[in-house]
Amino acid sequence: ASLPSTQDWSLSYISGPDPLPSLAFTLSGAKVKGADSGGNSLFKYQQSQSTNTSGTLALSGMESDGYRISTTGSGYDIASICGPQPNYLTPGGALTIRLFMATHTTNSFLVDVRASDGSLITGATVRFYGGPGGTYDKTRATDSCGHVFFDALGGGSGPGNAYSITVTKTGYTTYNATGINVNGTQAQSIILN
Repeated sequence: ASLPSTQDWSLSYISGPDPLPSLAFTLSGAKVKGADSGGNSLFKYQQSQSTNTSGTLALSGMESDGYRISTTGSGYDIASICGPQPNYLTPGGALTIRLFMATHTTNSFLVDVRASDGSLITGATVRFYGGPGGTYDKTRATDSCGHVFFDALGGGSGPGNAYSITVTKTGYTTYNATGINVNGTQAQSIILN
């Protein structure tokens, strides 16, 4: 049997034009080493990290794995991430992740739009509308990372609080969905055919 190889991994946080120094986040791998007494998964790699004064972090000696980043309690939400989560670090590879942050709001919705082959689509038009009282209606284009972020949303569930979404891009079939309840920080991947 061969031993797992170690790799390099780096992360940069940017909000607007300025990097965010000392931004706390949790980095979790997908590999499970067991379970605790309550049956919750114990991940082989799960650590709290923080960016340096330049808003970056470089880690070495990382095992190949699929890594997820979460910013719970940091005061920020992930508004875009160049590279869909989980971020896969392959054997012998290096990985640089660029995150774009927004000030945390109680309810937000991050959407990534992909082609059927999994590639992220830039410039797709995303309309997100409805919500409590039916008053929310914003249309935005996916960024260079294939994401769009809607924040400061009203929360709740049920027909009177649900949102709808329409995603269009020339050359793809239009995507429509209704009944989307937003409670807290949520994310969704949408596939266009």
